[in-house]
Amino acid sequence: MTYSWEQMVGMVVAGQYELQELLGEDERGAFYRASVHGSRAVVQVMQGQHVEFWRRAAELDHPNLQRVLDSGTEQGMTYVVFEYPDDRLAGAVDQLKRDEAHEVVAALRSVLSYLHQRGFAHTAVTADHIVAMGDTIKLESDTLRDVTPAAETADWRQWKELASEMGVSEDAWGGLSRRPWLIAAAAVVAVVALVVLMRHSTTQASRPPTYVAPVANVSPAPVVRAPAPAPHAEGSWRVIAYTYTRYQDAAHKAGTINRKFPDLQAEVFSPGGRGHGPFLVSLGGRVTRSEAGRLERKAKSLGLPRDTFARNYTK
Repeated sequence: MTYSWEQMVGMVVAGQYELQELLGEDERGAFYRASVHGSRAVVQVMQGQHVEFWRRAAELDHPNLQRVLDSGTEQGMTYVVFEYPDDRLAGAVDQLKRDEAHEVVAALRSVLSYLHQRGFAHTAVTADHIVAMGDTIKLESDTLRDVTPAAETADWRQWKELASEMGVSEDAWGGLSRRPWLIAAAAVVAVVALVVLMRHSTTQASRPPTYVAPVANVSPAPVVRAPAPAPHAEGSWRVIAYTYTRYQDAAHKAGTINRKFPDLQAEVFSPGGRGHGPFLVSLGGRVTRSEAGRLERKAKSLGLPRDTFARNYTK
């Protein structure tokens, strides 16, 4: 029997992983919040047989890489089980102090070197794929692929771009710590101290949200758009990438997205009406359901958060 990704919610994979919530989809499959023996995990389910690749990935052991806990096949599909992140740090890493930013960049360099030496490429070295687990900053593992010369080059290019975004100049790369995981804990504590203030502010309480820290200097921002009655419910869908309690933070993020991906047409959307939070970063404005699905897939393919989602905001 063939199931849609939504229909798999509630199923138990491999007799132990209960799929409790659909977190998102990418070009290969879907991600779920799962429960196993009272603990949480992220389970990716994908079409086809990829067991050997993920068996090798499960052998990876680096303190700044999200662990692959298990993998296998179920009804002709491959499932992969990952550590569940405590926080997603996109939007907060650029608030780190200089020494803390250096340690995060050093940790990421260490991860990439480790992966490349073992035949893997990361393929998505961006702030959206940095997570906190306990007192450690880690790169997510679901984007792993077999390494090629082109993929390795792309990983280092993305690392350099991220280092620049975090204010770590090329001149400082040679002085980065060679044992960054011993110091990165201080950096993650600083980031989590920033993001934890927003832990209970989102209306998507059950969805692992993307948290951000306050931004001191905000670029010119788009106007908050309150929901307007739609002539037809089909045109009232929106694709939401980020949730904020402060308008300035949402506007800053929308501006950042538009500078990097102008085709996404990011804007600030307020479901509660003008001036009332939460403030959401919406992509593409009001669209139809089918358009929202295509836009959501495009955004994720460009590296935006995996928990980007589409929703009908008809009142």
